[in-house]
Amino acid sequence: MARSASPLLGVALVALGALLGVLAMKAPEFLKSDGSDPAAKPRSRAPLTHPHNLNKKKSFLDAVRFTGSFGSDGWKGDATWKGQHGGMLALGSKISQRGVEEIEATAGYKSHDWLWVPDVEVGASAVPGQPGVKYSAKMSKALHGGGLSPTVSAELSNSGASLGTSLSKELREGVDVEVDVKMPISGGSRKADVVVDTKTTYKVKGGELVGTLGGKASRGLRGVSYGVSYDLGP
Repeated sequence: MARSASPLLGVALVALGALLGVLAMKAPEFLKSDGSDPAAKPRSRAPLTHPHNLNKKKSFLDAVRFTGSFGSDGWKGDATWKGQHGGMLALGSKISQRGVEEIEATAGYKSHDWLWVPDVEVGASAVPGQPGVKYSAKMSKALHGGGLSPTVSAELSNSGASLGTSLSKELREGVDVEVDVKMPISGGSRKADVVVDTKTTYKVKGGELVGTLGGKASRGLRGVSYGVSYDLGP
């Protein structure tokens, strides 16, 4: 069942969590090692995947943003903390007319100085009053070059795995469009069903609004879901 975690999946997620912690702790050492040898041959550095400002420090509360989304499957709210290098911790809940349906915690690592190191995100969610926890892990990487800013990703959860790609394009200043295509991989079925989502982002003062529209290709218009998410921090 989707909510029963297998031992193999648990081991894989623990390993990903350990890798995430090691990368976070060793990042300062890797950054210092580049300039430790004065006799080393100078070399050009690759552009940062996620630029950051080391001189600007934020307090914990300044780094927390309250975001949310609402649509055909209910309302979801999140409190998200982001570090200077792009790492994040988030705690959220999904609410519908029946009450609180799901509580979710997520941790993420953003690559910045290592061009080919992927972004990693792990999460766990549970339904109040029901046994079992749903785990998930995602690795993604933005491929620079061209005007469509492609990103490739791989996801793993209790219910299966998927491979995906997304393309984004700036229509005009303050308006971006992104198309996500996912190919689920299920061990118990040979039939794959493509999931297509379209996101339109409007940048506003202090944050952004994102409209989403998508669903499974096999269901056509009957399976279309919609939603609007917001990030309106200070």
